[in-house]
Amino acid sequence: MTQDRTWLDLSSALAAAAASELRAESAELLAAEAARCRLVDRRGPAVLRVAGGAVVAGTLVPSSIDGWLAVDGGAGSVRLVNAAALTLIEGSQAGIRPEDAIVPRTLGSWLREQADRGAVLRVTLTDGRVIVGLPVLVGADHVELRSAGARVVVPWAAVAWWDTTC
Repeated sequence: MTQDRTWLDLSSALAAAAASELRAESAELLAAEAARCRLVDRRGPAVLRVAGGAVVAGTLVPSSIDGWLAVDGGAGSVRLVNAAALTLIEGSQAGIRPEDAIVPRTLGSWLREQADRGAVLRVTLTDGRVIVGLPVLVGADHVELRSAGARVVVPWAAVAWWDTTC
């Protein structure tokens, strides 16, 4: 009987040690994944607050544009929100990027695609102003829009978000 009890004690101790090691490895893996998570990797329902006090609500979905969060507002409305203009995100969950994730596109390539399609964009600036226009020239750090018969130059750093449905 004593030998059985010794084997049970030893077996329990080994199981506890293995479980403890697994918990430690899991915590280490979680910390490593969290360290890789960027704002643009977050997913799910969220309310985004941007500089100037504006609010964008919707579901964070994968974005292929580096530095910009994609927010699905429903009914085909997708907004690209400048991560640099964010002051707070309420809700959402950290997403995990695959190790072999595709290199994100630049904002310039996305804007050129919109210009090629003839898409009219609604641009909300960080100061709250809204400009609706057609991209006619995409520079390295700005876009020129035809808006209400005039051409306006919008620096990307001044954009809170782009709206693709006007």
